[in-house]
Amino acid sequence: MLIKTIFSLIFILNFLVVRATEVEIDVSQLKRNSPIFLSESGVYNRIPESGTLKISVEHLPTLIRLISLDKSKIVTHQVIWLTGNILKIKGSIDDDKIELFPNNMGEQLDNDIEHEWKQVDVVKKKGSTISERFLVYLLNSLKFQETANLKAVIETIPKNERDFWATARIVKYLNGLESIGFDPSENQFEYLTAMNKNGEDELFEKSGNKFLLIDFSASSCRPCLEDIDKLVKLNEDFENELDILSIWDDSKQEAWLNVAKKQKDKITWVSLRDDSGAIFEKFEVNVYPTYLLIDRTGSVVKKWKGKGVDKVGKYLE
Repeated sequence: MLIKTIFSLIFILNFLVVRATEVEIDVSQLKRNSPIFLSESGVYNRIPESGTLKISVEHLPTLIRLISLDKSKIVTHQVIWLTGNILKIKGSIDDDKIELFPNNMGEQLDNDIEHEWKQVDVVKKKGSTISERFLVYLLNSLKFQETANLKAVIETIPKNERDFWATARIVKYLNGLESIGFDPSENQFEYLTAMNKNGEDELFEKSGNKFLLIDFSASSCRPCLEDIDKLVKLNEDFENELDILSIWDDSKQEAWLNVAKKQKDKITWVSLRDDSGAIFEKFEVNVYPTYLLIDRTGSVVKKWKGKGVDKVGKYLE
């Protein structure tokens, strides 16, 4: 029995480890008059003027988007169902005449997803089939999905068939919503679990004799990174009265560890990554940075959206 348990744990750990896959994209025959990007899991990779672009994706198959920027508006030209390590894109962005090799699924992908999403009520019935690309689409847009619909989709998939990577991530997200020790109706916080620098889930529990400041940030957020120096001073000024916890909304471990590393190395308090998005959803955080101040009893007493470290200091004084 013990041996079976050990092997089961090894299997689960191997499954949870993210193995980045390098994808080579040939854009030598792609014409455009303005900069274009490939978006994958919220990361934007600028496509060079010619030659090839190499990107790392967490899993295959996955979805990537071919986009351009029109002033402040993001324009999606193609949604690509990426199934292999090599992709060739040719044609013209400006005329929206794009060809993909070897997989040519981009043209009908948006329509397929839209059609499948309209079938959610049907999907709730047992026996309906959920496509892998639809599950990846749901994962990439978790913050815009209703929890009830996500649960309904997952419930149609038998437990012994939930080994597809996107399915596992959605299940982890849903489980995370249930397992975080925060009651929004009572505004009471006790604990949460998020990923540390070693790629392991770490439990954080609030100390009973100090205030707690939760810093919700993202590596792509410049104001968040600029606030780190102010958080360092705040931590020094109120070290006997205040604990700080930084939670980062980063989908990729490598980016979280490497982006603005010199700035992040100044952090001496607990700093964790919300790899599922459940923590940000539970605390209803949609602006970076956001600061949440919790008193000694665990009650949320103040919330600041945007750069607000100075306000935190004045409030504590």
